[in-house]
Amino acid sequence: MTRIVGLADDASTVCLTIGEQLRVVLPADAMGGWAQVGVVGPALSRPQAPAAVPSGETVATTQATGPGTGRVLAVQDCPGQQGCRTWVVEVRVRAAP
Repeated sequence: MTRIVGLADDASTVCLTIGEQLRVVLPADAMGGWAQVGVVGPALSRPQAPAAVPSGETVATTQATGPGTGRVLAVQDCPGQQGCRTWVVEVRVRAAP
């Protein structure tokens, strides 16, 4: 199963079961596009970007690999500035029932 998160999910918490995937879709806006999606914590795999995405979108998928918590994050690219906006989703991963 794949859960999809985007701009509206900023600062939210997502619960996954080991083996589930989390797909991040962040469109560019008037402020700019997004830098590569990253993860923090041992409960999630390194994000993988698809071979092709719509122009201006940042898309990546990570998988819940073990019980625990983690964070998925991206920083917006703003010309002439360093990371003008950060997007973060907390992830809680549990073992399958």
